[in-house]
Amino acid sequence: MRIKITLLLLIILVLSFILPFTTVASEINLGVEESYVMDTAGLLTLEQQRILESRARELSTTYPCEVRIVTLNNIRDFDYSVIEYFAYNMYLEYDFGYGKDKDCVLFVLSTTNREYDFRVWGDYAKNVFTLYGIDDILDNHILKELGNNDYYVGFASYLDRSEIYFRMAERGKPFDRMTDPATKRTILIVTAFFALTIAQFLCGRWKKQMITTKTAKTAGNYIPAGGFRLIGQSDVFTYRTITSVRIDSDSSSSGGGSSSSSGGSGGSSGRSGNY
Repeated sequence: MRIKITLLLLIILVLSFILPFTTVASEINLGVEESYVMDTAGLLTLEQQRILESRARELSTTYPCEVRIVTLNNIRDFDYSVIEYFAYNMYLEYDFGYGKDKDCVLFVLSTTNREYDFRVWGDYAKNVFTLYGIDDILDNHILKELGNNDYYVGFASYLDRSEIYFRMAERGKPFDRMTDPATKRTILIVTAFFALTIAQFLCGRWKKQMITTKTAKTAGNYIPAGGFRLIGQSDVFTYRTITSVRIDSDSSSSGGGSSSSSGGSGGSSGRSGNY
C-alpha cells in the first residue's frame, strides 16, 4: 500500500512539470494573424510594423532561421507568470522555426511588468547567436532603446544586428568574444601600447650606451704631468653688495593651513529580464 501511494505521488509530481508545457500551450491565442512581427500590445504604428515585418521576413527567407517578434500587454492574461515558459509555448503553439531543427530566434515583450525574453532554438541558430552575442545584442542594441520606450528603434536594431550575426556565421566566424570587432580594437590598442613602451625602454638603453663622456669630479685630468706652479697673484676689487634691513617697532604674524580631498532540438539558449 505504501508503494502505491509513493508511485501516485511521483506521477502527480511528474504531471505538475509536464502540464505547463502541454495543456497550457494550446491556450495561447493572441487573436491576430500569425506574422513575423506580432504586435498585439500596439507599440508600433501600421507603417512601422509593415517595415519591420518586411525586414524580418527577408532575414527569415534569406537564412535558414526564422526571426520573430511578439509583443503583448501581460503574459498573466494567459495564465503565465514566467515569461520563458510563455515564449517556449508560443514557439510550440504557433509552430515557429525553420527546417527539421525548427531554428528560430524569438524576442517576446510583455509591457505591463516590462519583461522580455530572448530565446534561440536549433543548432544553426545557436551557432549564429552565441551566448556572448545574445548579451551584446541585448545590452548594446535592444534594451537601451526599450528603456526609453523607443520600441521601433529597439526592434529595428534587433533585426539589423541579427543580419550582422548571420553574415559573420556564413563566413565561418560567428559573432563571439574573439570575433567581436570591439575586442579586436581593444587587443590592437593594448598591443600597440606595450610595443611602444618596450620600444621606448630599449631606445633609452641604447641612448645611454652611446654617451661615453662623463662629468669629472676632480681636475686631475687637466693638470700637466709636471704639476701646477703658481707664478703670480693679485687682489682685484670687482663689486660690492649693500644689504639694508628695515626695523619696525611693531611685529605681526600670520598663519595658514592646507586641505585635501579625494573622490530547437537540444533545448534553447537565451536570456530574460526587465527593461
